[in-house]
Amino acid sequence: MNVKNKFLVSLAKKLLSIDKQGPLLVGIDGVDGSGKTHFATELTSVLESFDRSVLHSSIDYFHNPRIKRYPEGKSSAESFFEEFFNYHAVKQKLLDPLKF
Repeated sequence: MNVKNKFLVSLAKKLLSIDKQGPLLVGIDGVDGSGKTHFATELTSVLESFDRSVLHSSIDYFHNPRIKRYPEGKSSAESFFEEFFNYHAVKQKLLDPLKF
């Protein structure tokens, strides 16, 4: 087993050892192009190999309309962090339904 796979298995075991009622939410953060989606996909596969149900989603499904994403122009970091995604929809449609 290579180092990456050992890490993923170790992380999966740590996540699965968390004693919690209801779904365990795991967030993966990082800059654009850093490999978040690829990492999440690999972690999902490892978790499923332990016979666990996994819902793998992404904030990428919650972009605001293009016209709303860049109120201060494409070079504005504030526009990106505050307007690029519809955080209300993420909470309402993805996170809230997972609560018990």
